[in-house]
Amino acid sequence: MKNVVCGAPNCRAGILAAWVMPGAELAGGKKIGKAKVSGHESEGMLAAGDEIGVNREHDGILEFSEGTPGERLAGIVPDHVIEIDNKSLTHSRTCGGHHRMAREVAAITGMALRDPVPQVSWDGAPALKVEIEDYELCPRYSALVFGT
Repeated sequence: MKNVVCGAPNCRAGILAAWVMPGAELAGGKKIGKAKVSGHESEGMLAAGDEIGVNREHDGILEFSEGTPGERLAGIVPDHVIEIDNKSLTHSRTCGGHHRMAREVAAITGMALRDPVPQVSWDGAPALKVEIEDYELCPRYSALVFGT
């Protein structure tokens, strides 16, 4: 059992909440430790969603409807922290700034790159013929014809 002093408006006996243990470091470099609050020893803290990266909520501690006290919260701590400056996306010589950045992040994290553009097909007669000679070099080709 741990003693934690918490002033969140939704803190009450019997709830299941996210506890951040002393020694942990939150995003932004905030180090969590033991502290004396209003004359009481507090071991760590109960966390709001934004403090552990689950959501942007900060109006109370994060409550869980199920789980076992003491078990770790899977997927809460990010596996990768990547700092992206605005110039990387907007000052690109190519039009693929965002897609290129997504490809980099996918490579760093080992995750698959998902193409956000849906595949569409045209039922009418093509305005011009395009032949792809090597699908390894050009796995996808798309075009849009403007005119009357």
